[in-house]
Amino acid sequence: MTCPNCGEKQYQTQKSKKRISFLTVIILLPLLIQIFFDIPVIILFSLLPVFAVIVFLLYPFFVELSSKERCIGEQ
Repeated sequence: MTCPNCGEKQYQTQKSKKRISFLTVIILLPLLIQIFFDIPVIILFSLLPVFAVIVFLLYPFFVELSSKERCIGEQ
């Protein structure tokens, strides 16, 4: 992603990537609910778009950018 102010290329930080991976679990939450509770499949499928919208709305608040790209092993 390029910064609109300075024009410098921006990279997502490793910490940000870890936080966003937890958002992905939210989309899979209806499948976990199905394991523990006997909920009709139609209700679970209707929850998927709701959880997807929640993730899309929360995503910008979890993203952290840096002007330097770091590899996983770097400190």
